[in-house]
Amino acid sequence: MSFPELPPEWSELLPESGATGDDHLVTEHARSAFTRTGLDEWLRDRGVTQVVVSGITTSSGVESTVRDAHELGYDVTVATDAVTDVDGAAHDHTLAQVYPLIAETGPTKLVLAALAVAS
Repeated sequence: MSFPELPPEWSELLPESGATGDDHLVTEHARSAFTRTGLDEWLRDRGVTQVVVSGITTSSGVESTVRDAHELGYDVTVATDAVTDVDGAAHDHTLAQVYPLIAETGPTKLVLAALAVAS
């Protein structure tokens, strides 16, 4: 799978995102954010053991990232109201049948509350 060339500004984050110069921007080259991006190494170098995943295409790109994170040994959380899919049935199936086997799941509000307690 190859992606078309995108203009340089496509990856500029809006100020509202809260991003800082310390954030690590990952450009995906495949379905999973872990494939050929150096993300696993970057996280391990910082001692990260837990990842929270959100994104587009619940049953494809997000699922690939969740599966890879799980296989790499990370504790995985999926913010269930921060994922979406063009195929509603596939979205529902992945949320109900796939993610509970390999990740913790919950709405963004609960994920953020848990992160606040942990920090």
